[in-house]
Amino acid sequence: MPDESTLRKNYLEDIYKDTLTKIREHIKDGPIWVSIDETTDVEGRYIANAVIGKLDSDADVDSKPFLLNCEVLEKCNHSTISRFFDASMHILWPSGVLNEKVLLFLSDAAPNMVKAGQSIQVFYPKIIHVTCIAHALHRVAETVRSLFNDVDSLISSVKKVFLKAPSRIKMLKDLYPDLCLPPEPILTRWGTWLEAAQYYYENYNKIKNVLSHLEDEAVAIDTAKSLFEKPNLRNDLAFISDNCVFLAQAITQLEFQNVRLTENVSNVKKVIEKVEGIPGSKGDLIRSKLVEVLSKNKGWETICQISDIISGTEVTSEHRVPFTTNEITSFSKAPITSVDVERSFSRYKSILRPDRRHFTFQHLKFHVVANNFEELNSLAGTLLTPIGTTVFQGLKAEDADAGVNGLVEYRIIKGEPHPEERLQVADGSDHFAINLPHQGQITVNKALDYEKTQRYLLTVIATNFGHLS
Repeated sequence: MPDESTLRKNYLEDIYKDTLTKIREHIKDGPIWVSIDETTDVEGRYIANAVIGKLDSDADVDSKPFLLNCEVLEKCNHSTISRFFDASMHILWPSGVLNEKVLLFLSDAAPNMVKAGQSIQVFYPKIIHVTCIAHALHRVAETVRSLFNDVDSLISSVKKVFLKAPSRIKMLKDLYPDLCLPPEPILTRWGTWLEAAQYYYENYNKIKNVLSHLEDEAVAIDTAKSLFEKPNLRNDLAFISDNCVFLAQAITQLEFQNVRLTENVSNVKKVIEKVEGIPGSKGDLIRSKLVEVLSKNKGWETICQISDIISGTEVTSEHRVPFTTNEITSFSKAPITSVDVERSFSRYKSILRPDRRHFTFQHLKFHVVANNFEELNSLAGTLLTPIGTTVFQGLKAEDADAGVNGLVEYRIIKGEPHPEERLQVADGSDHFAINLPHQGQITVNKALDYEKTQRYLLTVIATNFGHLS
């Protein structure tokens, strides 16, 4: 068997070229959507990824995303993004770019992306630029967070109380065995702050009681206890639960792949209607933010018009869009978020492990593009995993005690995926179970669907007669 270096030098480029051939065979003459984003990797390089998918008039055909290109940018501005976009199209169509077959450009709402969207319209005359709707709703959710300082402080303080504190976790589990650990929201995980606020609303008295049993002299504990004494805290949590948590649910829905455009647009319109109903001065500020982010999204109105036409809404002069009938119907499963390109960066960062820092970037690019394609196309027959399936067995923890005192039990607790993997990894505490705690056999507790979640994080605690092992 050749060593890793030999395989990389002699075979990786061929695998990459074969991957591009398969992508071209799938896309053919389009039409297509393109999603681009950039990040900074651990080496300090500006990395841009381009993900594409075919727009198909057959609503039963899924629009599979493919990572087409991954490059280092000298700078990150609208000019380099525009050139990267055009270079990616030349990779897809090396014999001649089909400019009029590029119909949709998705990105975040960063100024350089907005300006790049305007620049590429000169060469791609039919393209419409839509900035990520999920990110737009996240910005509205951040406005909600800024309006409730006490709730924000509570979430932050209680997170610190239980962070790497097994004795405190044990106290919570002793008092309420079925209660999940408090969430640890991360700002880059869209909507998680609202989910945390909902948790405290539902478990207000339980968490307050747990804190009352903690006698540690810790700043986080004292802060959390004092916040629970504030009379308006529960009212604030109730306001968020009744009027704002739906934003987190809407963001999650938008992150699903291959949802019909009409369904996604309908869900966003429902969000707009719900925001219109939020009462008081806080509701005014939340509405103002939503109006701001949507009004700046120049392609959103066109997407709504296309959705209305596909759904059979009565056509008026306001519904004139720059596409033929076939092109309009090809938007049947067009995405309205940049989630797919975000996922590609999660894979990029997982591939760029410490032992791979010596990769040339060309080899890294070959690896990332091929890896993304194979991960997407190795799912046939494995998308759904039934309840009861054993996914792991042989957990092993040892205790110095002998006999019964050394008997180890295993249980799954709530965990938090790494922030860089938030779009690809989910906590699996509700989806998996250890039904025989002494054997350490992990089984599926809820049906798994790869289309919705690609990877789960499991956090397992080993104890001997109630003590952490």
